[in-house]
Amino acid sequence: MNNSNYSTISQSSLVGKQNEFYFEESKISRQIPKSSILYKETYNKIPVVLLLGWTGAIDRHIQKYNEIYTRLGYHTIRFSPSDSLTFFRYHTHKKYTQNLLNLLKTDYELTKNPIVTHIFSNACCFILYQHIINEINKPTQSEYDFFKQNHKAVIFDSAPGYPKKYDKVYRGVQGLISQQVKFSPLSHALAISFLALSYIYVKLNPNNYFFEMYKTVINDPRHVPSLYMYSTIDKLIPGENIKENIEMRKKNHPNLYVKEVVYDDAEHVLLYQKHPQDYLKHIYEHLKLCKVDIESVMGINSGLTLKSKL
Repeated sequence: MNNSNYSTISQSSLVGKQNEFYFEESKISRQIPKSSILYKETYNKIPVVLLLGWTGAIDRHIQKYNEIYTRLGYHTIRFSPSDSLTFFRYHTHKKYTQNLLNLLKTDYELTKNPIVTHIFSNACCFILYQHIINEINKPTQSEYDFFKQNHKAVIFDSAPGYPKKYDKVYRGVQGLISQQVKFSPLSHALAISFLALSYIYVKLNPNNYFFEMYKTVINDPRHVPSLYMYSTIDKLIPGENIKENIEMRKKNHPNLYVKEVVYDDAEHVLLYQKHPQDYLKHIYEHLKLCKVDIESVMGINSGLTLKSKL
């Protein structure tokens, strides 16, 4: 079990804390006695979905998405980053990335399992995803090459995008906070003060660490099939900026499979809330296209028809 000061992991359906990783084993392998020879074989076939949340999300927000995959029989690891981790503690981001990779490699022995990443907004692109890309694409062989070999599908929700107009970023995050949490007057004032400091920091550092993420994601040499879901009315990360990044990615990799799902009436990371059936349909279709749906991987029926999934 990981004992790092940077993150912990727990298999639990209880509401967890920010900045911690939470693992949930598939309901399929849990039904098999661990003493059985079938247990390990089954455990290693089941894809693991990494649910990497948006800045300021709390665990119960990510659990709603986690349930999409646990109902279908996937292993899951979920992570909800705090505002301070995203914007100010960037010197710890590589440590969090290493913790996640070690959890996959050592703690839960998931080096043979197909990997799916479901990323919300830019936060975990900064904190985790860019560092994973850099690590597994090093000129020298990485101890985490299993991630490169097994990463079969990526899903982006309201990301990645380059926020060129910072006043919109400020207003967008302010609105996102208001949608997610009911603040006391004092807490709301403190949150807005924090956003103001973040806004000033980004404004005064146009070539800082955060913008390296966009280059890293766009120039990722791998051809992992990608589903992008975003909204044209997103005030935090404008849809046209996400579209621009997608076009750059496609230009760099003409053979890369990319699918876009564009909404015109949903705010930032509220696509599932606004269009639950359509959102689930596109996720399931992408998993099936990437051959990481439970039926294809396990050769069994997950117990849910497509109609019941929706």
